[in-house]
Amino acid sequence: MTRADPSNPAAEPPEHDPAPDWGQSLSFGAAGIALLHLAHAHTGLTDWTAAHRWVAAMTRG
Repeated sequence: MTRADPSNPAAEPPEHDPAPDWGQSLSFGAAGIALLHLAHAHTGLTDWTAAHRWVAAMTRG
């Protein structure tokens, strides 16, 4: 399974899921990174743009 880099807030989600379960993976995929970006946006550390992109990646079919 390919790991995305959650330490980079400007990191874009990949265009295609690297593995079938990547979108739902909390430890190695879009779901965990989306939660991180949602928490940052909720607390005002960043805007909501990155959170929206990662949630879209997490829920794409």
